[in-house]
Amino acid sequence: TADFLFGQGHEWNDGLEYMSFADIPKELRKLNFLHAGEAIDTECRDVVVAGTNVIYANARATRPAILSTDTVDMNDFFTASTTLRNADAPEISGMYSAMCSANVIEQLMKDTTFQSAIQFQKPYIFTGTIAELYGIRFNWTSRAATTANGGSASQIATIEQTIITGDNAYGKTAWMLNDFDIIYTGPGGWNDEWATRHALTWKYVGKNVILNQSWLVRLESARA
Repeated sequence: TADFLFGQGHEWNDGLEYMSFADIPKELRKLNFLHAGEAIDTECRDVVVAGTNVIYANARATRPAILSTDTVDMNDFFTASTTLRNADAPEISGMYSAMCSANVIEQLMKDTTFQSAIQFQKPYIFTGTIAELYGIRFNWTSRAATTANGGSASQIATIEQTIITGDNAYGKTAWMLNDFDIIYTGPGGWNDEWATRHALTWKYVGKNVILNQSWLVRLESARA
């Protein structure tokens, strides 16, 4: 079954009538596309984070066992990479890909063992870029998955959910001509008796699925 997404839309008042899409203010067109991209990306993330192959920081057995001190370290990613290798997960351009929040990256960069391991590579700490380690490349995203009120006695406000994935672990339908559309409503529509209101939004139809549960890992840890 396909998933349908609809933009929240943006409205503004203007006495002008636009003769083409290019006449719509550039800032609003960019905002509309940005909202669409983030919404579709989040929809895909929500599918992937529901994967059943899970490990917990510091080798905890379950989410309720996570303590506030169980932030990520280098050993957790060793475990994740080994788990994928044992499942014969194919790499993406030679490495597995970790989708992390900024908080997880900060925790790694503060790990002295991690710092020692990468000191002979690129100057990551000084440039602010993210390291590659043990067959994993680290990608920062502001939409990294989290869950609330977990861990020991459900007292940890935020549990980080880092996704480490191999190639073809999940997929999404190819965008065809009519799968994504921009909707513009000019003045005079939607009970606009004064004919001054403009509206711009989008709609999308597609599908995101996990193709192989064994080829992706969700690493759960406490946020410091």
